[in-house]
Amino acid sequence: MNSSRLRRVAIWITFAVAGLIVIATVAVQSAAFHRFVLARVIQKVETLTGARVQIGAFAFRWQGLRVDFYNVVLRGTEQASERPLLAADHLAISMKILSAWKKQIDLSEIILDRPIASLQIDSRGRNNLPTAPVGTGEVKETSDIFDLAIQHFVIRSGEIYYNDRQMPLAADLHDFHTESVFNNLTQQYKLSAAYDRGVLSYKNLEPIEHNVAVNLKAGRAGLFIDDIVVTAKYSKMEVRGELIDYAHPSLDGSYIIQIDARDASAMLNSAVKPTGQVQLRGNVRYRDTRDIPFINAISLDGTLDSAALNVRTPTARGDLKAIHAQYRLENGNLYVTDAQAETLGGRILASYEIAHLDAKPASRLDASAQGISLRAVAQAFLVNGIPDIAQAAKCSTRIQVSWTDSIQRGSGRASVIISSTDNSRDRISGMRLDVRVNIAYQGASETVFVDNLYLRSAATQASVSGTLDKNSNLNVDINASDLHELESLLQSVRAANAEKGSAFLTTDLRGAARFRGQVLGPIQNPKLPASTPKATTISMLASTSTVYRPMVGTSRRPKMTYASRPKPT
Repeated sequence: MNSSRLRRVAIWITFAVAGLIVIATVAVQSAAFHRFVLARVIQKVETLTGARVQIGAFAFRWQGLRVDFYNVVLRGTEQASERPLLAADHLAISMKILSAWKKQIDLSEIILDRPIASLQIDSRGRNNLPTAPVGTGEVKETSDIFDLAIQHFVIRSGEIYYNDRQMPLAADLHDFHTESVFNNLTQQYKLSAAYDRGVLSYKNLEPIEHNVAVNLKAGRAGLFIDDIVVTAKYSKMEVRGELIDYAHPSLDGSYIIQIDARDASAMLNSAVKPTGQVQLRGNVRYRDTRDIPFINAISLDGTLDSAALNVRTPTARGDLKAIHAQYRLENGNLYVTDAQAETLGGRILASYEIAHLDAKPASRLDASAQGISLRAVAQAFLVNGIPDIAQAAKCSTRIQVSWTDSIQRGSGRASVIISSTDNSRDRISGMRLDVRVNIAYQGASETVFVDNLYLRSAATQASVSGTLDKNSNLNVDINASDLHELESLLQSVRAANAEKGSAFLTTDLRGAARFRGQVLGPIQNPKLPASTPKATTISMLASTSTVYRPMVGTSRRPKMTYASRPKPT
């Protein structure tokens, strides 16, 4: 009897549950139910965010507990005719209830198709982000804990617009998970979140696989970032800081960024394969001031250091060692100071400045190189056949440039000093070399001012001064007191290229020469004036060993004397 009654009760319960499922299924599929759910979802989102929300349609699937939203639009403070803050063709959320009693939910997948975000910030720092309503009573504080574990999070064909500048973005983030705990004592949420094997793609850059881990605390006073760690294959970034006052944010933080040249080369898809690491370490600050542009409200300071960077290409190879620089961004101006590195047997120093980043940027560069070895330069660019006098010389230079619109329209000065010391004379000619170059450039008029350019050796002096432009006027003075010095230099060139099998025409030059005159006309087609320079006598003796190879062995040894005379009047 009791058994029969229990059996009948079980049958009735089974039919009742089945009926409820059928009714629920029919209700879920009805148009009225769709309209009701959409209205409630839109109301909740608008209440929480302050945004204006539009959702074209949604579909619910019992299998996998999946909800699909289509044509989702969130508008902030922008006008109706402007691009919305966020629009997406499709948002899918798949859920799995781990424990209804403990309110534990597993988000197995989130898919966002073709999201388009548009963030606008004007010159006064105002943006189009919505402001959540205050005091609505809709959001209540709770100590409930929801452990989320998003197994797969995908953004496909996304785009970001910043002040109408399009930045194509795609992301594929796997194994995303987060855990939130509310502390009644401190009235703070403790949040940890991470994902592995994430891939971000930006414009034409190659995607880099990376991992992210975030640990922070959030309370009424602000947000406290314990650490944000981003790691790629060889590179790593760590960020810490705190954000105070959500209404008027004030941010103070620090960062350490370790960039490996191999990751940078892979991201740029470059044929150049550099090696080495660069570390950036510093602080960041932001103060929300409505009356000034964003770039003026944020400030950065830090240092850049690297023990060594090495670059190898088919045509060049170079090493930079002991790299260091200091930088800071404040009031819309960027300053790079104390930049230095060791390379090519010498040292490079530089400073760089960009002013007025919020308006019309103006740049200035001051760079110098000291003790650069020309032998090291030749080796770096894989150049052979340079005589010892050039390879043994040292070079020092300084460049000062400033520009506003473009560097081609800017102005600058450059000075170069090349000299060989007593112990670095050419081993064949015994020559010494001393070169001085001082030039200035004015981009607006496309004019080069040559000031005191000269070359000096034991027996030769040459100087050039004047201007190079559409109407060039250069004064040239060359005085060679012993032309045999040139023969010695040619012998040095021949010796440096001997292993190549090169054949040079050499001569046994004797005597002296002098040229003093002008070079006039446009820089593309300079000309000498019609007047002839002062009479010069050159004695030249050609020996049997100084002709091209096809003529080697001839017995002729002509002696020739040339004299130039003024043209008859």
